[in-house]
Amino acid sequence: MAAALGAEVEEDRRLVELSWGDWDGRLRSDLMAAFPDAFGTSGWAFDAPTGETYASVCARMADWLADLPPEPERRVIAVSHGVAGRVLRGVYANMEKDRTVEQHVPQDAVYRLSGGAIERIDCPPFD
Repeated sequence: MAAALGAEVEEDRRLVELSWGDWDGRLRSDLMAAFPDAFGTSGWAFDAPTGETYASVCARMADWLADLPPEPERRVIAVSHGVAGRVLRGVYANMEKDRTVEQHVPQDAVYRLSGGAIERIDCPPFD
């Protein structure tokens, strides 16, 4: 599809999902049973054994944002995952951690980040 649009596709490891280290690949239900306090009120763990910290995810998202061309010339579509997408938006808008991790991760919307604002764009349902 990118070729049909005349777009270039690049992979960037800085946009990958949060690594839970030793917990990667394990079921959330199993982890919550074994470590009931690890997920806090947000439901996301940033202190898993050998996993990434919130600060490290913020740093790689900030690094990615800093490498983008300046607005208004910038035309980038970034595809990522739930926690990474939340943190990316949080870093972009300079949100506090609690507000960042509580953002929605809808399956029927995308976000436009422009001019310091975050705009949710709802997508029509698929048939």
